[in-house]
Amino acid sequence: MNPSNNKNEEEDEVEELEEELIDPNDLIIINDPKNWEPKQEQIYAYAEQLGIDVDSDPKELLEIACKYLKIDLPSDWKRSFRKDNNQLLYIDFNTNEIHLSTDIEEKAKDEVLKFREEYKNKVEKENKKKEIQKFNKINQRFNIELKNKNKTEKKPTDVPNKCLPPLIPNVKNLKNIILINKNNNKF
Repeated sequence: MNPSNNKNEEEDEVEELEEELIDPNDLIIINDPKNWEPKQEQIYAYAEQLGIDVDSDPKELLEIACKYLKIDLPSDWKRSFRKDNNQLLYIDFNTNEIHLSTDIEEKAKDEVLKFREEYKNKVEKENKKKEIQKFNKINQRFNIELKNKNKTEKKPTDVPNKCLPPLIPNVKNLKNIILINKNNNKF
């Protein structure tokens, strides 16, 4: 397993750890990863290493952290946790080097970013759907109120046709009107 894609980063990591002089007695080494269940503090510490805010981020991100905590390593690698702060470290027993990260973290971080993007899109879609539903309810109430208002108000069209004069006189009446107007010279 290649602990880091960039040799300079790897060397900086090793130098950083060498400067700290980590005592092996300060580490909890996971010897049997198949039967190991991470503790909540270990999951939270690893989640924070992945950039997950355990208080405000969706809990599904903790599941991603847990999944990557349990992912298989090459047989000559072991996970270990610092007793004082639960920081996850990797020990390469071939070289006897301790590493802060491996390419597993990059995959985990990529999955966290992908989940966040999908989650954001899902929330936005749900919010849009709620806004549309809210608008439709308001529109429906308005239409019901308008319909009820129209039922209670009398309109000129509600008056029976018998009361209204014909808008277009019949032809006989039209001739009489024209003749009357011609004779009386009133128009």
